[in-house]
Amino acid sequence: DGQDNVGTLTLSYLVEVVHTSSAHDIKSIGTKGQERLLGIIQITVIEGIDLPPMNSDGTCDPFIRLQLSDQQFETKVIPSTLNPKWRESFEFRYLSTSGNIIQASLWDSEVGLSDNIIGDTEI
Repeated sequence: DGQDNVGTLTLSYLVEVVHTSSAHDIKSIGTKGQERLLGIIQITVIEGIDLPPMNSDGTCDPFIRLQLSDQQFETKVIPSTLNPKWRESFEFRYLSTSGNIIQASLWDSEVGLSDNIIGDTEI
């Protein structure tokens, strides 16, 4: 398929549907209309397995970036490993204007330099 193997990532996710019509869950977004809370999406980043080495010592300093529209979360950086265990959970507010795709990207942290992307996918 022409793509490099970037290891295996384990994620879990839960979608909670919110039934509400309270004023704090609906806000005006200017001329585009209204933004309405439709649910909460909880994603847990569990672990990475056999990630590719990115550093001269044969390891990497991986972290995960998750993004849904303008909401973005990052795991902590796990230094010097190819098999990180994050076990971190994040909650996205799923809004009527959010779109349907969560971007998940795997990065190698570089202190003082630009981080290097290892791979990405869509959820």
